[in-house]
Amino acid sequence: MKTPQVKPDWPTGIYNGRTVMVPDEPQIIDDGTLDTVVEFLGVNYRFSTEYRQEFENDAEFLSAALDQIYENIQ
Repeated sequence: MKTPQVKPDWPTGIYNGRTVMVPDEPQIIDDGTLDTVVEFLGVNYRFSTEYRQEFENDAEFLSAALDQIYENIQ
């Protein structure tokens, strides 16, 4: 039998009785796909590998990704 997964309560920062923090900086995460996934404030955003490769390093890519994320949430 699988153990039910407890979803975090992000507004309070509580997960399984422990305080956790949602990073406020975008991070590249590996979700097992070929996409480049950026996690920001607990939400995953997908970018194509081709787009990611247009940049010389992660910092440049994350800066451009964050600009696009902000454009989409305004």
